[in-house]
Amino acid sequence: MKLFKMLFGWLRAPRRPNDPEHPDLHVLDKDELLRELDIEAEARRLGAEGAPPADETNLSGFEESICQKLEGFRLSYQNWATTHVQRIQERLVTYDITKTVNRTANLADEYEREANRRVSDREIELRNLRSSAHQREQELLTFREENQLTRHAQVISGTRKAICILLAIFTVAVEGILNAGFFAAGLDGGLFQGFFFAGALAATNVGIAFALGRFLVPNINHISPMRRLAGYLGVIMAGAIMGGLGLIIAHFRDALGQAGDVNISVIAAAALQALQSNPLGFHDVFSIILCVVSVVFALAGLCEGYKLSDPYPGYASVQRIADEAKAFYDHEITQIRDELEHLKEEYVAKLEQGLEQAKVDVVAFRAEVDKKRIAPERLQRALDKAEHMMSALVKIFRTENEISRKATGVPVPAYFRQPVPVRQLTLPDFNTTADERALQEQEELLADLLNQIEDIRRRIQSSYDVKFSQLEPIRQQI
Repeated sequence: MKLFKMLFGWLRAPRRPNDPEHPDLHVLDKDELLRELDIEAEARRLGAEGAPPADETNLSGFEESICQKLEGFRLSYQNWATTHVQRIQERLVTYDITKTVNRTANLADEYEREANRRVSDREIELRNLRSSAHQREQELLTFREENQLTRHAQVISGTRKAICILLAIFTVAVEGILNAGFFAAGLDGGLFQGFFFAGALAATNVGIAFALGRFLVPNINHISPMRRLAGYLGVIMAGAIMGGLGLIIAHFRDALGQAGDVNISVIAAAALQALQSNPLGFHDVFSIILCVVSVVFALAGLCEGYKLSDPYPGYASVQRIADEAKAFYDHEITQIRDELEHLKEEYVAKLEQGLEQAKVDVVAFRAEVDKKRIAPERLQRALDKAEHMMSALVKIFRTENEISRKATGVPVPAYFRQPVPVRQLTLPDFNTTADERALQEQEELLADLLNQIEDIRRRIQSSYDVKFSQLEPIRQQI
């Protein structure tokens, strides 16, 4: 029955808070302990039996169990205090900012070393690129001097070249569309077949003119008399070719209109014979118009080819090679500058992080010292509560026991009038003198870091500026 009551009482009893960091919050409930230990009932039972005997000098077994229960709490508080102090000391070690401060204070030197290393690693590549850029620049200057050029070459961009080529294609398409009607009149396939013939002849006409304008005609600007003569001969040749192609296209159209069938070999032979016998003899005005249109569009193709690059032969190529060599070198310089910039930002961020971490650690260090400082008071308060509870429970037992003994006439033992003996506990060392001194050292380290922070930031910036100034003049040499 007693076992059942104890079990039932335990099930409905509220759980005690058991926070190892706050032993003084472990509330000892007298009523709960009375029910758990069944003190009053046990006191009445023993009193009715006349126990403990009147001549007893030591605590009864039940009183011992009450004391052991409360001594268990006191011992757990002692264990908590020991563990609590050990953990505080361990955390104090982790919050020591000496390494953080030293590492943060050396960031400027570390940045300079890292910046020097990165520039040194790229030194060979920079030297090769600089040498190549110098060589290409000298080649460009030599080309200008030999050809008596004082202007910068017209280096046509890829977009502009694409536009010129598209214009040439557009010219072919327009000429093909315009000429399709002329050819359609002599073909059974009508406008579609006419466009096929006109497009093929227009592509040949404009393509040849475009090639002449691109590769041969620009020689008229060359300083060499022979190259200039070749250029003028090229202009004459281009005119002859454009005129000849115009006549061939016109006679081909004439032959289409006169032929009885559309056999290409027969038409081509008839056109050739007419061209040889009477080059300007056309059967109708439309052939004359076709000849003029062909020459005009060929001239447009010639101009587009001429404008595709610098008018001086070879100048654009030499200029482009020199510009690309300088661009490669400039790109490498820009990359190194960007790396140094990012590296500077990274080290400035490390500087700020180191300072913030030091501040946080000092605050945490101070908090741990405060915990250790107030721990004795908290521990003593918890021990006192347990001791007072022990005395109160034993007193209840003795009072109930004494009341029950009156019926038997057996007097209470003399030790009932004496206080309950309390076990002496060995408490941990809560002395914070060394910790206070360490905290002062930590605060001094933080103050020193705060005084250095701007100087460290300036040194990082100065190292970056020095490296930048070492790279910039190299670019100016080209």
